[in-house]
Amino acid sequence: EIAYDLRSDTHAGTPTIAIIRYIISEAATAPAHDLMIHDVTCAFLHASMEGEAPIALLLPQGLAPEGCVAVLHRALYGTRRASYLWGEKISTDLTGSDGGFKRTVGCGQFYVHEAKGLKVAVHGDDFLSTGPSDSLRWFDGFIRKAFKVKYGVRLGPGQTLEGGFLGRTLRFHPGWGYEYCPSRLHIDNAAKKAGVEGSNPVAAPGVRDHGAVLSDALDLLEPAERDRYVSATGSLIYLSVDRYDIQYV
Repeated sequence: EIAYDLRSDTHAGTPTIAIIRYIISEAATAPAHDLMIHDVTCAFLHASMEGEAPIALLLPQGLAPEGCVAVLHRALYGTRRASYLWGEKISTDLTGSDGGFKRTVGCGQFYVHEAKGLKVAVHGDDFLSTGPSDSLRWFDGFIRKAFKVKYGVRLGPGQTLEGGFLGRTLRFHPGWGYEYCPSRLHIDNAAKKAGVEGSNPVAAPGVRDHGAVLSDALDLLEPAERDRYVSATGSLIYLSVDRYDIQYV
């Protein structure tokens, strides 16, 4: 596949972190609502290439007669439209007569089922949903019939207490509510790159305990150390999306 031109129809949007938090908040505050997580395997292969420009594959020697090629009938990872086609496959199934969902205008991967009280956010091949018990039971059966699900868990009273979503950990504490835990991986990566795994914390970034502010510290680093610092800081920026308390330090 050759990218001959710039196209805007090859991208599938993802819900913002605000929508993820909204669904968790809905599960925590709405009466008799639980939280449910699904992870679909081989997601792009669910989407058909019907109506798309043909894509030919060069096959390994011995897999087909010499000179023959394969033509894709399903979206394949690495092709330009695969992500978009998968997003449209989700929309077709969820908003069809069997699904009954409405696709929201503000976010194309956030769906609402008004009759069943369901709200579903789709991030790539990960689904996060909330709703009443019977509705979640129906949706679990629906999504397993429509797609190949490799992981599914339901959090709430009398259900599983912990599940993973987009590298984060979601926990349900009986009598208290839901806990949203950012990925520890970003912290570990930043500490490892900076060589400070065993260090003790300080009151504020860039400040020695009872010392002066190190405002010029970056300029004093060697190029390799500076690059490592910038990379580690990038990990912490990703972490700050989930941590309001460190977003503006």
